[in-house]
Amino acid sequence: MSLEARVDGVWQAVGDPVPVTSDGAAPVVDLPADVRADAVRVVMTAQDNLHMIVSEIEVMAKVPGEAAPLWVASKKYSAGAEVFHDGSYYRATWRTKQEPGVSAYGSWQEIVRAGDGTAVWTASRIFKARDVVVHDGDTHRATRITRGEEPGGRHGPWRLVRS
Repeated sequence: MSLEARVDGVWQAVGDPVPVTSDGAAPVVDLPADVRADAVRVVMTAQDNLHMIVSEIEVMAKVPGEAAPLWVASKKYSAGAEVFHDGSYYRATWRTKQEPGVSAYGSWQEIVRAGDGTAVWTASRIFKARDVVVHDGDTHRATRITRGEEPGGRHGPWRLVRS
């Protein structure tokens, strides 16, 4: 059994497959906290040596701990600080009190990755030359440092790697 997340309309495996044993133990599949997905699905694959009868699947969601602290308006953050705010993770580019997500060119970069660990393009994130991102289902590589320049155009800092 495995977990897939839909990011930018493309289903991607998240984490390693989990074996289903014949002892009846419930398998547990975890979705990393910083994977932003449109949807999540459980994938069960039939095996020759194992007979599965599935009458019910129980899906439970829990957060075992916060991957990053919640943003606090009254707090000053140092460069590199990470926070969770309005459903996304952010990293401070420089010392700031600014609210994350209010500007693509502000002091915070929205940090999102696909299930396989590849960065998902966000307008506020600073990418360096040779960084690889997923955007609209395609994979792109940066040719220079860039921020706010969307992959997929004919001109600009991105080259299509895989479509």
